Amino acid sequence: MSLKQNNNELSRLVGAAIAVLIALPIAAWVGSFIGDSYTARATAYILILAWSVLGAGILCFITRNSTKPVTAVSLILWIISVWVWPILLLVYWQKK
Repeated sequence: MSLKQNNNELSRLVGAAIAVLIALPIAAWVGSFIGDSYTARATAYILILAWSVLGAGILCFITRNSTKPVTAVSLILWIISVWVWPILLLVYWQKK
């Protein structure tokens, strides 16, 4: 494994980690509006957080061959993509 390939993997992981870290307070905020009980809010929080973590994993898979470095624009795209990952997955499958 070359140094350039390691750097590429690191940039994907950095993008995924930052996107999930930003998704944490968003999931908590959205979860606070759902349901009247603690159980309902906690369930909503867990499901929303699982959605974003799964999205980050799928985005790492989809971008595994990318050679682009981490930039502010790419981080913003990762943050948005973590929430709309089913659309990106459908586009990826259509290209295959």
